[in-house]
Amino acid sequence: MGEIKNWREFLKDVPTDVLLSEVDSRKEEKKNSIDADPIAIEIIEDIDYALVRFGKYQFSDKGPHEVMDIYSIKRKLETKPIIEIGKILTQVLDYYGYDDVVSVGDYSHGSRVVNSLIGEFDSLSEEDFTELLNCDDRFEY
Repeated sequence: MGEIKNWREFLKDVPTDVLLSEVDSRKEEKKNSIDADPIAIEIIEDIDYALVRFGKYQFSDKGPHEVMDIYSIKRKLETKPIIEIGKILTQVLDYYGYDDVVSVGDYSHGSRVVNSLIGEFDSLSEEDFTELLNCDDRFEY
């Protein structure tokens, strides 16, 4: 097969269900290839589900608190030490930050969820909260 010069023309002849199946397969393959904490995988799956259920626009417009159960994720995370919480949230950012031919999502979606979760931890002591923020330069509050 030669080089494809016009991807739009090529893709318009591929059935949508085949394309969606390929994207899902690549997402699952990528998810299985990363060595991530089960909670990180769960957060990634929750983000993916919210994006499918509500769409990118609605996800961005309403925010993670409206399209996901942020509080149940927080309850799972708060059982972990601060450093582990930071590692889990970093794994989520790393997953959505990969540059791939078939994007698994927009970095901003993972970032919005992670930053929402960090905001949920603002009741920690100042020292612990600062430790959490210092786990990754990409964390924002």
